[in-house]
Amino acid sequence: MSHDIVKRDLFKVLSVDQNAGFLSQHFPIGRLWAKVRDYDSNIGKLILGLAVEYYRLGLLVEKVSDEIDLNKTTSLLEEWEKSVGIPDGCFSNTGSDATRRRNIKLLFSNFQGVQTKEDFIRVAEVFGFTITIKNGIDAGGFPLNFPITNFSTEKAAQFTVVVTTSIDTEDDFFPLPFPLPFSSGGTTLLKCIFEMLVQANVNVIILNA
Repeated sequence: MSHDIVKRDLFKVLSVDQNAGFLSQHFPIGRLWAKVRDYDSNIGKLILGLAVEYYRLGLLVEKVSDEIDLNKTTSLLEEWEKSVGIPDGCFSNTGSDATRRRNIKLLFSNFQGVQTKEDFIRVAEVFGFTITIKNGIDAGGFPLNFPITNFSTEKAAQFTVVVTTSIDTEDDFFPLPFPLPFSSGGTTLLKCIFEMLVQANVNVIILNA
């Protein structure tokens, strides 16, 4: 039995009549309790009034059961975000509910584990980017690819990940077009996420080719 079916049956809201019926079943059998199912009698009205409150309580329980489901929550989105540290340097608590749920899931799962180059490519695809990744040594060597990335030392290049958001092979080699299309920035969100995921001593450069 699926989780949704179990939750549907467990938190199913009973109608006022159903609640009244269940309540009346808890009374003893006998002449003294003959009016418990007569909702025009005093005791019947008392049972009916309690049944209305049980119905309202059931609606609240149903709403809570939906709100604690990350795939459905709306009212508790901000609480879910707080639990994973949103807003932070990368994610805000604005945007559509679907986007906010996506961000929460990513942080909860630690982006489903990121270790390999393929993992970084997968994360970029979630945010709509198609990328290539190179080590700084490879990105700064010959034959030169453009935009050109310069490093102060070999060590700096070794501990740098160069992420290019598109590939253009027509003008990659000599003779080169001028002015040279140097790039020194990148997409802020993608850079922020990658800096969160790489080791602390690794620098991330995002290039828009």
